Order: sequence, then structure tokens, then C-alpha cells
Amino acid sequence: MLPLKHGLHETTLLEALAALPYMDMVPISPALQQRVALKMTRKSFPPQSSLLQDPCGIFFVSEGTIEIQFDDDMVEVHSKTFLFDRSSHAMPSLVDVNIMAVDNVECLVLSADDFANTIGITLQHRRVEHPLAFITAFDTTPQNESAPPRKLSI
Repeated sequence: MLPLKHGLHETTLLEALAALPYMDMVPISPALQQRVALKMTRKSFPPQSSLLQDPCGIFFVSEGTIEIQFDDDMVEVHSKTFLFDRSSHAMPSLVDVNIMAVDNVECLVLSADDFANTIGITLQHRRVEHPLAFITAFDTTPQNESAPPRKLSI
């Protein structure tokens, strides 16, 4: 059972996890999405508090409204149900972002450690920089190049 107030959020949470920007680059199994959803815990944020002061990796807004303030004075407002992750919405090298609770906000959050141990590991193992890299990336078979090829006599 997912740690949710309303059963209606279960499908929405799993769909939201599947829609994260990096999920389509590297297919993440439904079983892993379910595992991630089960690791998420409930956290409350009072009005005018910054969600980014919390070290969590993923935030799923289940109640309330948040405001994403960018350094170029652009503002986005999102209400339930909205999912965002630190890596996609808060990249300090590209843009300065602040994510504030407008009113009382309830979120399901995934800790940075749980993110690293689930999605992070999967992304790391499946990252491919060259189209043929996957062929040798996990090949642990010992290769003995100095031995001449053997001929089979039939």
C-alpha cells in the first residue's frame, strides 16, 4: 500500500514518476517505479517555506500550492498533483530557482539517499555515451587476446 491519504493518488504518483524527464531516456521498469513510490514519505511545508531547503530528491505535491520562482522573475504556480525533482527543476549552474509553499503544502518526498539508491543507480548503470558502449559495458568475461584461436577438428 502506498503511503497516501487518498487512493486516487496512487495511479497519479506512478504516472508522474514515469513522466520525469530522464525516465524516457532510460526505460525504468514499473517494478522500480513502484519501489520508488513505496519509499516516499509524507512531509508538510508551512506557508512561505522553501521546499528546496529540504534535501529530498523528488517532491510530489498532494495538497496545497507551490510557486517556482526563477531568477529572471518568471514564476510558475502548481497545485496538487504535481511532481518535481531537484535535478530537473533546480539546476544552480543554469538558473537560480526557489520553490516556495504558497499555503500549507503536503508532499510525498523521496530522500536524496533513496533517490541515489534507486533511480540514480539505474540511470548510472544504463547511461550510454556511445551507441555501441552497451556491448562491452557489462561484459565481465575474461578475454585472453594472446592465445591463438583454436581449430576444431571434426
